[in-house]
Parts: sequence; structure tokens; C-alpha cells
Amino acid sequence: MKDFFALITILSIFSLGIDYFAVISFERGSKLVPSSSRAVTFKSVLGWAIYSVSPVKSAVTVLPLIAISFIIFFQMEISLLWWIGLFLQFGYGIYFVGYIYPKMRRFANWDLRNPIAKWESLYSTFAKANSFLLIFGTLVSILLCVAFFLS
Repeated sequence: MKDFFALITILSIFSLGIDYFAVISFERGSKLVPSSSRAVTFKSVLGWAIYSVSPVKSAVTVLPLIAISFIIFFQMEISLLWWIGLFLQFGYGIYFVGYIYPKMRRFANWDLRNPIAKWESLYSTFAKANSFLLIFGTLVSILLCVAFFLS
């Protein structure tokens, strides 16, 4: 079972890396919005990233639930840090898949004929959400790593 927890820890860190890459891409790409040719390129790259990474994020979101069901079914005893880490990882995954990815898809499919002001308001909403997301993801990964090495 410890190997399974190690897998969740590794995947959560990998998942945070994906999120960080997505946030950096948005921050860099938002500066390209006024130029339509660059915006088109940014949108195509972003669209590819979203649709290729989304299944991985969904799987990482479900893994803590599988771990929790294993723990309950086999009546295993684990440290409190593991419980906190598992629930935080699940909440973080749900937040990303349910809230952030739809906003990212809206960005990727955004109609370039729309005024830049609409794009900017959408981006500012996304940027505010992502500052919270990166802090939360970092906390989850640190908790899972600490729990893994202490157990």
C-alpha cells in the first residue's frame, strides 16, 4: 500500500507541474492577445495542451478517492497527514477540473473577433483563481511528501 501512496505523491507533484506550466503559458500568452496571428498560435498550442492534459488531471483527481476507499475497505491505519493530504489533493483536483479547465477551454476557443476588453476581463478572473490554485497545489504536494516520508 505504501507504493500506492508513493504513486499518488509523485502524480500530485507531476500534476502541480502541469498546472504551473498552464499558468505560465496563460501569463505569457495573454501578452500576445493584441496581435491576431500570435493569438491564433497561442490558442492552438493552448488547446492542444488542455485536451492532452485533461485526462491526466482527471485521473490524478480520482486517485485519492481510490486510496481512501482502499483504506476504509481494508481498515488500515494511516497518519493524520495522509488523510489531510488525500482530501486536499481530491479537493484541489475537483477545483481544477471543475472550475479552472472550463475557463481554460473558453480561452482556447475564444473568438478573436471579440473585443480585447472581453478577453482581458476573462483573463483577470482566471489569473485571480490561479494565484490561489498554485498556493493550494504547493501545499498539497508538500503535505503528501511529508506524509510519505514520515509513514
